[in-house]
Amino acid sequence: DGVTWNSFGSKIKPISDSKKRGKFIEELIVSSEEALEFNHLRFFVKNLGTVPNWHESAGSDAWIFMDEIQVK
Repeated sequence: DGVTWNSFGSKIKPISDSKKRGKFIEELIVSSEEALEFNHLRFFVKNLGTVPNWHESAGSDAWIFMDEIQVK
């Protein structure tokens, strides 16, 4: 209904090294013992806030890009 949401899973820690550069694929697998049916999927993602000191854009706003989410 777009109003009532159920939690399916979470990943608290970063998946890879934050200093990793370039294009790469991160995979997060969340599974359930029971079959689930749903029409909407919502992700809550938090970025670093500002780019860390070791990065050439230090102090700038941090970004998160997500593309090609697969649900099987």
